[in-house]
Amino acid sequence: MSDSSGKLMWKLDLLEVKFHNASPRYRNTKKLLKARHNEKLLKKLPSSSEADAQILQLKHEIFGKKYHACVKKLHRETKKLLKPNSGSSDVLEPEILDKLVVSRIIKAITNAMLPTKQLKENPPHYIPEEIRSIIIDKSNTSNPSGFFNTYCKNDNNRNKIISNLFNKKSIKTFVSEMEWTFRVVRGNITKQEKLLHKKISKAENDVSDVSDESDESDESDVDDNRIAYSSDSDSDADEPALHSRASDNDSEQQPDPEADSESGPESDSETERKYNLPQLATGYFSGGSDEEASDIDNDQVVKSVTEQRKNRRGQRARQKIWAKKYGKEAKHIKEERTRLASERERKQLEYEERERKRQMKRQAEPTGSNNQPLGDRSEKTGVVEEKLHPSWQAKKMAEKTITAKFSGKKIKFE
Repeated sequence: MSDSSGKLMWKLDLLEVKFHNASPRYRNTKKLLKARHNEKLLKKLPSSSEADAQILQLKHEIFGKKYHACVKKLHRETKKLLKPNSGSSDVLEPEILDKLVVSRIIKAITNAMLPTKQLKENPPHYIPEEIRSIIIDKSNTSNPSGFFNTYCKNDNNRNKIISNLFNKKSIKTFVSEMEWTFRVVRGNITKQEKLLHKKISKAENDVSDVSDESDESDESDVDDNRIAYSSDSDSDADEPALHSRASDNDSEQQPDPEADSESGPESDSETERKYNLPQLATGYFSGGSDEEASDIDNDQVVKSVTEQRKNRRGQRARQKIWAKKYGKEAKHIKEERTRLASERERKQLEYEERERKRQMKRQAEPTGSNNQPLGDRSEKTGVVEEKLHPSWQAKKMAEKTITAKFSGKKIKFE
């Protein structure tokens, strides 16, 4: 297959969640399967009868890549830590060192993928036959038990060197991540495994932050599962094993498993990130051609479903940010103060106008006796002329005689 390990793991997760009802490795797998308008995606998925064969094939291919990458990187890391002049390199000859590395990886596979006795006696068939035979045959010198009985049981010096080697912080961190890698390949990760891995990762990060403030502390903050998605890359052959867990581009492009959705120094709270998902417009599989991007997150359809929408903040949210940043000098706070002052002034003027009209009304009202009620109106009677005094009567008679008009008869003579 030309697909990258991350894309293979995504396809495997889709198939196992869809047909085996397994717990998803990625937090967006179920969202993608349950999204509306995903008919194209469902058409590209195989039938139930073909799904088991595809799941087995994908697991076989992914496991092979992870196994060989872990062998290569653990061998490089152990060889780097062995001091040339201390005699440890003479005790651990190249052949013994190769078997030591394989036995330690077999132990990690057993811890991560074979928790029961039945699985240890009959490992899953997606594990290559060569590795299955090493797991089953405890007398094999690459098996942890066979290696100890052959090389360490009667050699205390070699046993001490190996113990000191695997107690190194870098080796312990790598082994822990290696076990998590195989758990991710296995799938169906339980909540207890997630919590335990989160605690171990947090403890390792804390120790790294205290002991080293240089670039190593920055590298220890990378997602704990990153080796599961970048460990099969051969381009980092000259880099240290622990520093090749993830590059900056990988951390931006590779989808994080659901098991590690809460990892990292700034996401230790119990709250989970939520996504506002748009509707799924088209299917997921892009055809698998070699010219297409190898990373699954480059698929525009998956981005449209799984990425959080970058909506503009609302007015209230923006105002809260401005208030925290500028305090009383924020523009909206100044405008609010101006508006309140103007409203108070307007209300004061309205109150004063009402009081002035009330005062004028009170002044216009009658006061004192004018405020008393009037009596009933009486009827008018005829005017009775009063008799004049006799002296006045005599005077009026005298005036009339003086001013009397001539009343004689005119006589005309011819």
